[in-house]
Amino acid sequence: MTIRKKKYIVDLDARLRILSALIIAKNTGCTDGTTFTAMIKMAAANAGCSVRTLQRWLERYINNGKDIQALKPSYKGSEPKAKTNRLFDAAIKIVIAYRKENMTLTVPQLLRVVESEFPDFVGLLKRSTVQLYLKRNNCNRTQIKKDTCDYREIYLRYRKKHVLDSVQCDVKELPKGLITDDSGISCNAYIQLCVDNHSRKIISFAVSTEQKVQLVTDSIKSLVCNLGIPKTLVLDNGSIYRSKILARAAYLLDMKLHYCRPYAAESKGMVERVNLDLNEIENDIKHLKNISIEGLREIVEIWVNEHNNRSHSTLDNKTPNQVFDADTFPRRFTTPDIINTAFRIATTRVIGKDGTVSINNISYKAIVDSSKGIYVNDSAEFMIDEKGIVYQVLDVKDIRVIEPLNLKSCPQPDYKTDTDNKAPADNACDKPAKTRGKGQGHKQRPDEVNTCPPRYCMALSRDKARRDGTYTTEDEFVRDFNSKFYKSTESRNMARGPEVTSPYAVQSKINNDNNAL
Repeated sequence: MTIRKKKYIVDLDARLRILSALIIAKNTGCTDGTTFTAMIKMAAANAGCSVRTLQRWLERYINNGKDIQALKPSYKGSEPKAKTNRLFDAAIKIVIAYRKENMTLTVPQLLRVVESEFPDFVGLLKRSTVQLYLKRNNCNRTQIKKDTCDYREIYLRYRKKHVLDSVQCDVKELPKGLITDDSGISCNAYIQLCVDNHSRKIISFAVSTEQKVQLVTDSIKSLVCNLGIPKTLVLDNGSIYRSKILARAAYLLDMKLHYCRPYAAESKGMVERVNLDLNEIENDIKHLKNISIEGLREIVEIWVNEHNNRSHSTLDNKTPNQVFDADTFPRRFTTPDIINTAFRIATTRVIGKDGTVSINNISYKAIVDSSKGIYVNDSAEFMIDEKGIVYQVLDVKDIRVIEPLNLKSCPQPDYKTDTDNKAPADNACDKPAKTRGKGQGHKQRPDEVNTCPPRYCMALSRDKARRDGTYTTEDEFVRDFNSKFYKSTESRNMARGPEVTSPYAVQSKINNDNNAL
């Protein structure tokens, strides 16, 4: 037996020994995808090769009808093995030299450069093999990042050690024209999210039709009441986050506000990544109209619960809820009185020329102080407590009570005009109302009809109804979904979309016809 054949037998036996457990698991089908991936990673680590190499061996074994001979090592070219090895060593040396010359070149780029410059190396090197040799020579990209980070943790190096150490907040604005308020007017929709840095859990959210300070304070108040006081809030530079009311609440509860650099979304990349996942709902409803804010809030709540109970590879295939509950570090809580004092009802008003503001149809004398940067015709921030007392926020540590004005009712002069001598006008109800644009009398075009229902949102709601045991029939579910999700009755008939016959209904009808025969 020649040396070449002995080497072939040894390599084949070694590959069988490495792949035996994986082949058994693949044939029996008793493991799921996550477990099988973990088995491949463990086998690759024990064998000293890459995961891609084992996957390529398995693909070759399965594609050739599960033939063991398919695992035979193959070397490209008709040259003897010694010549092939010399080419291989030369190619690896060139790849390592090029990587050291330019550390930014990726493995595919290195292969393309080498094969373009040396045609004899075409097909000789694999990506996994090059990556393995680069790692052995400390030339992989992870090592490069580690050198630049002073040997700190590369991946997840911005992850905090405990829950509520850092909470990232952001507001997502949905497309205009989706939401209809109680008066039937189209308005915008805003979703405020608070994501924990350690567990990636959405610990609080709020949905509103106005992007005001109250949207943020309601979300953070819910977080403080239910889970505890966070140490740091990571915010952008929006006006609702730069408000004095939020700064005062953070001052009273000993929370640090960290504002990101302008136009630097990567500074709060975790919540931005969650916003990218939230596009699942936006893409499903962006073509619809007349959605109620209550229906949108219910769909977002279902989506948040599914996000918190979905396993993440970054969390070692654990759910955010599991990681959040597993952390036993003590949290900070406070009394309800302090929470109510910190998070009072917030509002913003423009101070008039006479130095007054109107809050809840009551005029108040505002405080104008140039030393605090508060002037006439400028916006000012006010708070209302549970007793109806109005406070003006001058600074983080300075809030003052403002009193309502006692306006005496003055008799109005009796003016007479030429219109008093004219004949009375017809009843306004008898005249058709003048409309502009797409108001009353506008006929909706076929392309404006909601022919495509929000199937993903319906699936979220349907799965929740099945978990709760409230799902009965599909028709009843669609009727309940439309009554909650849509505001006007015109759009409710459009949510179901084109009639699609279920395959189960077709099979049931066939069975009934056969039984009748």
